[in-house]
Amino acid sequence: MKKMHYLLALILITLASFSQIGKIENSVKPDAVGNFKFSSFEFGDAEHYYFTDTQGKTWEFGRNESKMDFAVEANGTFIANKKLVGKRFSLTYSFKKLPQYQDGPIVDVLVITNAKQL
Repeated sequence: MKKMHYLLALILITLASFSQIGKIENSVKPDAVGNFKFSSFEFGDAEHYYFTDTQGKTWEFGRNESKMDFAVEANGTFIANKKLVGKRFSLTYSFKKLPQYQDGPIVDVLVITNAKQL
């Protein structure tokens, strides 16, 4: 019986996570614009660009299609461009259907389409 409760709890948590993702996707309009501070970049299974908005909320973008080099190559990998960390930017962004990670399923990925330093 405990296993059934655990499985049910896991299913409910998963469904709640998916509903949160849907709320985020529905709240972002195509070509939305916002002011953000660049926090960091990570490269693993995919690109991860981290920004903080003016209310202190952290945003993760899965791709940068702007001309701004938030990530730079170093020792065979990519790291955050230290010259831009902590700087403020006006970002234009939207969701695009892209692979979630290398050879991954196609999902809605939050993409930076334009960036202007403030």
